[in-house]
Amino acid sequence: MKLLHFSHVVDADSKDTIILRYKFLNAVYFSTEGRKTFQPRLVVARPEKQKEIILTVHGFYRKSRYAITIEPNNAFIKKIN
Repeated sequence: MKLLHFSHVVDADSKDTIILRYKFLNAVYFSTEGRKTFQPRLVVARPEKQKEIILTVHGFYRKSRYAITIEPNNAFIKKIN
C-alpha cells in the first residue's frame, strides 16, 4: 500500500480532538486499536505528550502497517514494515 496523502487538523468544534486524514493506493479498509473502518480518517483525543498509534492498511491481497506519531499540535506517519 502506498501512502498518497496524510494530513491532520485540530477539530474546530472541540479543541480536545485531532482529525487525521489519510489516503492509500489500493486500500480496502483500515484497522487500529482493534477497530475496523472503511473511513479514510481517524479522530483521536489530543494528547498532552507524544503518543503513537499503529494503523494497519488492508488491501485485497496485502496489508501494511504504519506508525502515526501524534503530538499536541502535530502528527507524523511512517511505514513500519
